[in-house]
Amino acid sequence: MQRCFLDIDGVLADFNSGAHKALGLSFDKGHWPYTRGPGGWDWYEELGLSLEEFDSHLGFDFWANLEWMPDGHDILRTVLRFFSPKQITLLTTPMPNVMSASGKVAWVKEHLPAYDNSLMVITDSKSVLAQVPGAVLVDDCQKNVNQWRAAGGVAVLVPRPWNNMYAFAESAVEDVRIQLEALTCD
Repeated sequence: MQRCFLDIDGVLADFNSGAHKALGLSFDKGHWPYTRGPGGWDWYEELGLSLEEFDSHLGFDFWANLEWMPDGHDILRTVLRFFSPKQITLLTTPMPNVMSASGKVAWVKEHLPAYDNSLMVITDSKSVLAQVPGAVLVDDCQKNVNQWRAAGGVAVLVPRPWNNMYAFAESAVEDVRIQLEALTCD
């Protein structure tokens, strides 16, 4: 493993609680509409909004002011046990809102200034980078991980209530460590 492509939203930054707040909805883990595990969830369906309506709430300030995930610092520290800071590239996909990319850049500059030169905002599928030699994707999005693996890459799925690893969401940091450790043994 020579390169880690580390996702931001849902791994380091708390997109879900931020989106609930932006939409004026309460954010109670016990009542998340998308706790269906492998059945997945769809923001637009759950909230009765189109992509355009949802995205209209997510401008520069939204992205720039997201809170850290409760375990985001610990996940970053875990990744740093396996990769040096120079081997980590933050990888994120913007929403259609033209201000989302600049808001994400501002978030990194504020919260992870040491990584502001290693941020990659990609508008295509992240899987276009799956063939980078020695690369590992660390992401919470089931679709991104599946596409990365289908393209021949190695990926770690961060357990979250919205992906197939939902049963391990409470121990996400430990599970990420176990997955990365297993990769070093291969």
